[in-house]
Amino acid sequence: MWIGLCVAAFATPPAWVVLSTAEEAQVQAGQAVVRTAAAGASGEIEGVVQVAAPFDAVWATLFDWEARERAVSAIEDITVYAPESDPGGLGVTYRLSILATPVVYHLRYTVSKAEGWARFALDPAKTNDIAASTGSYRIQAVPAGHRIHYRTVTDTGRALPAFVKNYVASSSIRTQLEAMRAAAQGR
Repeated sequence: MWIGLCVAAFATPPAWVVLSTAEEAQVQAGQAVVRTAAAGASGEIEGVVQVAAPFDAVWATLFDWEARERAVSAIEDITVYAPESDPGGLGVTYRLSILATPVVYHLRYTVSKAEGWARFALDPAKTNDIAASTGSYRIQAVPAGHRIHYRTVTDTGRALPAFVKNYVASSSIRTQLEAMRAAAQGR
């Protein structure tokens, strides 16, 4: 029941990340922009990166799990457990190691390649080491190619030290977006 409601709720394109004038200049200069708003156990992250590549190359990088494993050092393994055609959407298990602590969680993705977006949410039918996670990717056509807009809100279920939040927010997300850009431009 929940999965059907989740799919229905996530059937619309996510909003674009709105950039300030300074952030727009950064993105146009080839830098990934990543913003965070974190408090307690929860954190919101938004990011944008510009990619000089065609749509299909950019789209393929969103679901290139092996490339994501190589790019983000905390990720030990990403495994697909349900295909995109599954009624609950694409199911993906993430296994991480953060400060030698294993973290496992499962996300379900609602995907619309035709509209260039994917939304994800924690799969409550699985056992997860985090309390909640929702987010999205959206691809925007721009004169120089495309932009990947990324959003997530995650609740770890526990308070985290500032340096761990910093790693997850600014370092790992920036690394992920920059790796996606490099992979798409190399396709």
